Amino acid sequence: MSLLETSTAPVAVDRISNLPDDILIHILSSFPTKQAFVTSILSKRWKHLWCYVPDVELEFVDDKAEEAKNSLFDKFVYSVLVSRSCG
Repeated sequence: MSLLETSTAPVAVDRISNLPDDILIHILSSFPTKQAFVTSILSKRWKHLWCYVPDVELEFVDDKAEEAKNSLFDKFVYSVLVSRSCG
């Protein structure tokens, strides 16, 4: 293909970002919390959408948790809750 020819490759259209926030939040609510959070890097518009997902699932699996591990988990939960304040 020469420089003067144009490509006929289809252009990807971002239709999901054109949806209203309420719809996007509903979609994000079907994701595990971690994946919903990861969507915050997609764009400025998506940055805080995950904060409005009504449920947060945090998992800590350690049957023999030591006090230090519990403290780390407490700090993690606190940081998630603070970041959900979206401010």
